[in-house]
Amino acid sequence: MTVKRKELRAHMARAKKPTYKQKKIMDKQGLIVKCWLVAKETDTELKLVSRANGKTRTIKKPLRRQPKRKQNVTY
Repeated sequence: MTVKRKELRAHMARAKKPTYKQKKIMDKQGLIVKCWLVAKETDTELKLVSRANGKTRTIKKPLRRQPKRKQNVTY
């Protein structure tokens, strides 16, 4: 089992401290922000790594709504 962990760590980049926006997402998901590092961020999710034991967790990011565009009306 230790070989698998080493293989996983070899493919994973170094985890970083979360930004303010990432912290807000983590807080809304009910996580304690100071216990997690961000391993990877995509458009739809955050991959987190625990500072304590190295376990990974994936959380979904909320969808961003696009503002409605005004339609051009000519009279």
